[in-house]
Amino acid sequence: MNSDYFYNQTSAFKRFLSFSLILITLLLFLFEIFSQNNIIKKVEIDSQSELVKIASENFVGKTIYQINDNELSKLSSLDPSINSIVITSFIDHTLNLKLIFFEKIAIVEDLRRNPLRKMVLLKNGSYVDFDNENLPTVKITNGPVDAGFDGELVSFFSTLGIYELNLENSVFEYNGSEFKGTLLGLELNFGPMIDLGSKAASLKDVFKTDNCLGSIIFQGSDSFISDCNI
Repeated sequence: MNSDYFYNQTSAFKRFLSFSLILITLLLFLFEIFSQNNIIKKVEIDSQSELVKIASENFVGKTIYQINDNELSKLSSLDPSINSIVITSFIDHTLNLKLIFFEKIAIVEDLRRNPLRKMVLLKNGSYVDFDNENLPTVKITNGPVDAGFDGELVSFFSTLGIYELNLENSVFEYNGSEFKGTLLGLELNFGPMIDLGSKAASLKDVFKTDNCLGSIIFQGSDSFISDCNI
C-alpha cells in the first residue's frame, strides 16, 4: 500500500512539474511578445507610398510579433499595383517594409476617349497611371472591348517575354475586330483578341530566324500564313 501511495505522489509531482514548465514557458513567451523592446513606434517603406500613413495607423503601438502575413496582405490589398509586402528589418522600434510590385506589361492608349486615356497594364490585369515608362504600346482605335481584353494582353506579352525580345518600341493596335502590330520588321495580324498567348507561342520559330521579313496573318490559335520561309 505504501508503494502505491509513493507511486501516486511521484506521478502527481511529475505532472505538477510538467504543468509548471509549460506555464513558465507560456509566460516567458507572452512577456517576450509584449515586451517594450518589441513595440513598433515607427513604420518606414522602401519607396514613396501613401501606405506609410495607413501602416503607421495600423501597426504603431503593436509588437513586431503581431504583424503577420495576414496583416501585411490586408495592407497590400489597398494598392492594386502591389503584389506583396515583406518585413526587411525591425531596428530601434522602427518597422521597415519592402513593397513588391506587379510587373508592368504594356502601355494601353484608348483613342476612343477624348481626352486620350493612357494607362499602364500590370501583370495582374489591373492598371496604374502612366509615368513615362518604356514599354510596348497598345492603341485601342475602335471598340467595343471584351471583358477578357486585359487578360489576353497579359498572356500575349508574358509569352513574348520568354523570347527576350526588345519590345520597348513595339506598337500594336486593336481596331475592334483585329489585333495587329509590327515586331522585328514583321507585320503581324493576330486576328480576333482570342488566344493571344497561344498565337505568340506559335511564333517561336519565327523569332529564331533573322531573315523573316514581311507579313504574318493568323488563321487560328496556332496556325498562320506567312510570306517568308521559316
